[in-house]
Amino acid sequence: MDKLTSFIKILSVGESEILEAIKSKFKDFEDSIQNACATNSKMKIIVTSNIKDFKHSQLAILTPIEFLERWKINRPY
Repeated sequence: MDKLTSFIKILSVGESEILEAIKSKFKDFEDSIQNACATNSKMKIIVTSNIKDFKHSQLAILTPIEFLERWKINRPY
């Protein structure tokens, strides 16, 4: 986790993100919160294994493998 946090940003969840998530078209509330946090923090991508649930996102949605390939990070396996 220490290595992971050296190149990712951990975002906070506040009232504005919750309210935005409630109003969103997302079917999964937790995904809508993640999207609201990323959008409000000016992030460009979300990395998830669950791409299908982010079809309403305006951000780039990548699988972990796509992220690793795009950024040429050495995989530990």
